[in-house]
Amino acid sequence: MVILVASLFRGFVHSALALLPVTLGTLLTAALCGLLGYKLNFMNAGILPMIVGIGVDDGIHMVKQYLDQQHRSA
Repeated sequence: MVILVASLFRGFVHSALALLPVTLGTLLTAALCGLLGYKLNFMNAGILPMIVGIGVDDGIHMVKQYLDQQHRSA
């Protein structure tokens, strides 16, 4: 996933910004599961890929929209 995003944006800063939502979402989910005492089970393992997919998708769209607006205004 990281390699695909890095090849899409061809820059560290934009790639890191695109991966920020998935990183924060995964860390927050893991922290809440730990604080609330949830164990990793079949349902949690099924939700984790959805968090990663939605986070990467949202991050890519936000960075692409920002870059498109930068190019239009210049």
